[in-house]
Amino acid sequence: MHRTLDGILEFSVSYGNKVIVIRGDSPDGRTILELIEKKNGMLAKASLQLALSNAEDLEAIKLGCWAVIYLTALFPTLANIREWVEEAISWATETGDPMTKHCDDYQIVCGHDPDANVLDLRVIKS
Repeated sequence: MHRTLDGILEFSVSYGNKVIVIRGDSPDGRTILELIEKKNGMLAKASLQLALSNAEDLEAIKLGCWAVIYLTALFPTLANIREWVEEAISWATETGDPMTKHCDDYQIVCGHDPDANVLDLRVIKS
């Protein structure tokens, strides 16, 4: 099944043995969103990858918005999401080290691959 969100992301759904994988790709290939859900409806893993460009100010704003929307959708009761996202993005891009936050039974990790210039935001079941 394929669905498009106003030309921003094209979503596909695939079914594995015990999981459902929902994936969203931007037309320019710069954004990849993936949610892996167990058949019982529990989130097993999620990731959001954003390729950064040289126009860092605009990309940082877009990146922060995507990350806040993404985490708010996954964890509506998580406090101070915007502040943590800003701090995590800065930390990951400046130091090269990932930054981690725990929420319920999940670990949220924000990392940066300097070679590919990709920011990676992962949610992993603890």
